[in-house]
Amino acid sequence: MVGKTYHSFIKEGGVEKTQFDAIVIGSGTGGLSVASLLAKEGKKVLVLEQHYVIGGYTHSFKRKGYVWDVGLHYVGQVHIDGTLLNKVFRYISNDELKWAPLDNVYDRAVFGDTEYEFPTGKENLKAMFKEHFPSEEDGISIDKYFELLEEVRTVGPGYFAEKVIPPFFAKIFGNMLRRKVLKISDQTTLEVLQGITKNEKLIGVLTAQYGDYGLLPSKSSWYMHSLLAPA
Repeated sequence: MVGKTYHSFIKEGGVEKTQFDAIVIGSGTGGLSVASLLAKEGKKVLVLEQHYVIGGYTHSFKRKGYVWDVGLHYVGQVHIDGTLLNKVFRYISNDELKWAPLDNVYDRAVFGDTEYEFPTGKENLKAMFKEHFPSEEDGISIDKYFELLEEVRTVGPGYFAEKVIPPFFAKIFGNMLRRKVLKISDQTTLEVLQGITKNEKLIGVLTAQYGDYGLLPSKSSWYMHSLLAPA
């Protein structure tokens, strides 16, 4: 809710009328980010949250000895100076947000009696895949997989740029900015991987973290997989 908005607070001695430029409902990462950006531009912002702790899906909770991350549990590039995510989070948090490093092995996928440990670092991850799939053909497919991930990440900024440039320029340049991404996003994850390998187990391991984006590889967009896949 943006605009000159009045909100009443009950205080000792009566009701005080306070003027806000914006009211943000919900204190998740999206709400807090918007509130921070508006406040940095000199706006008076009220954030409303029904829970007794702010944070939305950044929360975790315990049940019977297990810890559950209900939303964000790992995110890449935030620790690398100069990346877009690093700059954004440093800006909206006044450089106070500190990130905990991932464990050397941050995920595990189990297929039958075989366990695949996902290590931090692109080259370490690639080496893990090649160790479990040592054939020359599989190795070529693994290299191709990482090349495709990198290709997607190079075309992505144009798609998001269209969302923030003035509408006049978005109308003129929007098709050009989004064209490459839409071509990629119209392919499913399974279609792309079946185009580079026939090894079903390799495809299974490459997509073992599909729960991060919530759809089976046969239904998920290759673009979404590429944004979230470790590389």
